[in-house]
Amino acid sequence: MAELTPDDVRRWDAGAVLKVFQVASARAATLQTFGEDLGQVGQQLADWDGEAGAAFQASLGRARTDVLSDGRESSQVAAAVCDAWEDVQITKGMMSEVDQTAQGLGFVITPDWKVDVGTAGLLMGSTEAGLEQQILQGQLDTVKAKAHTTDHELATAMRAAVGDAKLDQNGREIPQTPAPPDGYQPVTADQLTQIVPGLSPQRAAQIVGPLNEAMRQGGMNTPQRQAAFISQVAEESDRFNTFEEYADGTEYNGRTDLGNTQPGDGPRYKGRGAIQVTGRANYARMSKDFGVDFVNHPELAAEPQYAFKTALWYWDTHNGNAVADTGDIVKITEMVNGGTHGLDVRTQFYNNALRVLAH
Repeated sequence: MAELTPDDVRRWDAGAVLKVFQVASARAATLQTFGEDLGQVGQQLADWDGEAGAAFQASLGRARTDVLSDGRESSQVAAAVCDAWEDVQITKGMMSEVDQTAQGLGFVITPDWKVDVGTAGLLMGSTEAGLEQQILQGQLDTVKAKAHTTDHELATAMRAAVGDAKLDQNGREIPQTPAPPDGYQPVTADQLTQIVPGLSPQRAAQIVGPLNEAMRQGGMNTPQRQAAFISQVAEESDRFNTFEEYADGTEYNGRTDLGNTQPGDGPRYKGRGAIQVTGRANYARMSKDFGVDFVNHPELAAEPQYAFKTALWYWDTHNGNAVADTGDIVKITEMVNGGTHGLDVRTQFYNNALRVLAH
């Protein structure tokens, strides 16, 4: 990759960057409208029975999740490109000021970001020329640092806008995880009882189907990813015995970091689902992504049909596979739990799963 030069900065076209921003913004608006339309159609067909109705409702949540996820991505891309556009303008302005000063002094800016006094030093004297050179070089060094930061920012935005790069909520590029192998090897009920001591064969048979479907949809196609996911949902749900937190949730009252801003939000939005999703903010996001009103009906998150879907939602929105690929059970636990509660049990399940699923 060629080194960035002052000429590269001079050639930057803020207008072209702005057009990319406009395209990304338009795509985000289109996807938002599409997601809203899907939700309206879902309400109209909510009472349909038969194979057609079942097929539509089964696919609607995933479709809306995909569309809204794409829409959020487009919004993040648009914001990143907009930031890059602003910084391009600022950097070009800084470069222009240095160029004007250099021209006025008769100095030359070299391709390697140096101030060359040239023959101008003979006219103004070596002492004065040296002082002016030192001042201008400091300004040029500032421009260079800003230019490299802007160049990286612009590259990230472009990779996301016209490539397949993903951005986090702060506009930073998310490192791509290695693609999992083709195919999905389902976990059996017997394997599940070996991984989670105390889990009855009957209960294992009940939950292994939804568990496998969540892991299949989530791209958990390696023993390491499956072990990570199972270790967390098994501990969070008390060995799959409950999809609703045993505690009453009052400890979450006033937890603004969870979005609990209203009286009674703690008990209302306590942990539910296989991964015990907690807090008004998460319930609101799930409502938008699933097209299901978890905010006004939080108890739905504990229903069997949503228990593993909400767990997968949390896993995906926290880049769970990338964390699982590190093989660090502490990081995996912190990603799910926010701390290390039950780490010894999670570690036991994790190691059991790695051993059982490796064969």
